[in-house]
Amino acid sequence: MTLINWIFFGSIILFTGIYVFSSIFKKKNIRRISSCFPLPLTGILNIQFLMNRLPDSKHIIFLTIGSVFFISLTHFFYLFKEKNWGRKLCKLSFFMITFCWIQLYKSVLYIIDVPLWFIILSSSIYFVLLLAVLIFGGKKSFSSYLSFSCLFLSSALLNCFSLVYLFFIPDIQSVLFFAGTLLSLATIAFYIIFDDKKLKFKNQFVLILFVISECSIMYSNLLN
Repeated sequence: MTLINWIFFGSIILFTGIYVFSSIFKKKNIRRISSCFPLPLTGILNIQFLMNRLPDSKHIIFLTIGSVFFISLTHFFYLFKEKNWGRKLCKLSFFMITFCWIQLYKSVLYIIDVPLWFIILSSSIYFVLLLAVLIFGGKKSFSSYLSFSCLFLSSALLNCFSLVYLFFIPDIQSVLFFAGTLLSLATIAFYIIFDDKKLKFKNQFVLILFVISECSIMYSNLLN
């Protein structure tokens, strides 16, 4: 790694450590501020690695930059989820993250001739899961059902792409990509189900799932 890469890596470790200690000692403001840095820095480090593969990685870099931008916005707006505008912008930003990844990984449909049975079976499973998540999430407004459904189904589509990779091109990249999209789907499901419920460490748990899922998706690009 170059010096600049080590600086970014060290900064990630530093802010992660600050976040952990501020959580332990219940320093809310420090925890909220420090939590905003590790994931964007991780994204920038990922882009730095991809720069070494230019010009082949140009398309990947472009969409990764878009994803990192919306990842940063999602986390920022999540800090204000108690506000109506914060919740709406958080959902929109998360949808845009998934949209960027879908644009990057939809190429699998051109690489592999996906069987019809695979599409029907996976689609059925995702719709059943969505129905179960909405039921366990309790009564909500129609707009909430609609926005949550869009988030879940977009994440499900990305997970389906990763499943195609895993089934038909099994390798380390496919495993990491699938793990990331599965955790992303789990993050959305958890958020929908426990949205209105007060749980200790709920926000920290959602943040951890979010960070691991997005890092897994990002860094699966480096293994191809």
